[in-house]
Amino acid sequence: SPEVLPASSSTVKEGNVAFFAEYGFALPKVGYFNAGLRYEYVSFDYKDAKGTGSEMNRKWGNFFPTLSYSCAFGPVQAQLIYSMKISRPSYAVLSGNMSYHSKYIYQGGNAKLQPQLTNQLSLTTRWQYLTFIAQYQRTDDAIVTWARPYNDKGVVMVKPENLVNPFRGLSWYFNWSPTFGIWTLNYTAGMQHQ
Repeated sequence: SPEVLPASSSTVKEGNVAFFAEYGFALPKVGYFNAGLRYEYVSFDYKDAKGTGSEMNRKWGNFFPTLSYSCAFGPVQAQLIYSMKISRPSYAVLSGNMSYHSKYIYQGGNAKLQPQLTNQLSLTTRWQYLTFIAQYQRTDDAIVTWARPYNDKGVVMVKPENLVNPFRGLSWYFNWSPTFGIWTLNYTAGMQHQ
C-alpha cells in the first residue's frame, strides 16, 4: 500500500533592515584603498499550524566588511579584495512541508537551518596580455542537500542541512589574451582545490 505523507501547514515571516557605509581614498605612489561595512538585522518567525513543536523565532544582527587595495607597479596592475557575505535559506527550504517525488524519495525542508557565511580573499594581477587570479574562500555552516532513511520501507528523505565543519576552497587561474591584428586569442588555465 502507498505511504501517506503527514499533513502540514506552516507560516514564515521575515523582517530585514540593512545599513551600509563606504570610504575610499588614494595615496600617491601607493595605491587606492576602499573600505565598506554593511550591517544587517533580520528577524525570522516560523510557526507550524499543526503544532508539531517545530516553531522557531530567531533574530540575527551581522556586520559584513569589505576591504580592497588597488595599485600599479610599473606595467603591473594588482588588486586585493576581502569580503564577507551571507546566504540565507529560502522559504521553500525552511518549510516543514514534505513533497513526494517517488515511492522511494520524499523531500522536506529544515526550519533549523542557519545561514551560510562566506569569507573570501582574492588577488588579481595583470601585465600586458596576462592575467592571474587567485581566490581563497571559507564557508561556515554551508548548506548542502542530505539524504537519510525515512522509514523501514526503503524510503529516503532528502533535506537541506548545515555542514558541521567549514568548507574551504582555493582556486587560481591564468589567462592569456593576446591580440594579433583583428584577432584576439583567449587561453585560460586554472585549478580548484577543496
